[in-house]
Amino acid sequence: MGVSVYVSTLTSMAIAVDRYFAIVHPLRSRLTSRGCLFVIGAVWAASVTVTLPLAVHQNVGVDKLDGAVVRTCSEDWPHPDARRLFTVGRSVTKVHSVNQRRVQ
Repeated sequence: MGVSVYVSTLTSMAIAVDRYFAIVHPLRSRLTSRGCLFVIGAVWAASVTVTLPLAVHQNVGVDKLDGAVVRTCSEDWPHPDARRLFTVGRSVTKVHSVNQRRVQ
C-alpha cells in the first residue's frame, strides 16, 4: 500500500509540473516519449526506495486470541534510532512533495 500512495502522489505532481509548463510556456516543445518513460521510471524508483525499509523490517506474526488465530504485523528495526530516522525522513519527503504541489 505504501508504494501505491507514493506513486499516486508523485504521478499527480508530475502531471501538475507538465501542466504548468504547458500553460506558462505554450510554445516550448512537449515532453518526449523517452522523457515520459524516464519520469515514470523515476516515480516508481523513488516510491519503492522510500517504502523499501518498512517492507524489509516488517514481520507478520500469528497469535491466538480467544481460540481464534489472529495475524499481526509489527516492525522489527535493528536499532531504535533507525525507526525514528525512517519516520522523520518519510515525513520530510511527504511535506516536501506537498509543498511542491502548492507552489505549482
